[in-house]
Amino acid sequence: MIHLGGPGKFYFTGLNVGYLDLPVLRGYLDAMVKMSPLQSYSLEVLKEDDDIAILGAGVAALRSQNW
Repeated sequence: MIHLGGPGKFYFTGLNVGYLDLPVLRGYLDAMVKMSPLQSYSLEVLKEDDDIAILGAGVAALRSQNW
């Protein structure tokens, strides 16, 4: 998605989001997009919420219909 839509935000949520090491992930992503216009992405951790889960399920359902 980052290649198709340009730089953007990545959101992380869920039960195991506490194990996510954002500095390490950012280092890997920086290495992948070095010297490109995609460097202005951002990473954000969201707390687990039922509304986000329902929204994610809806997006997944819509994407499954387009394949």
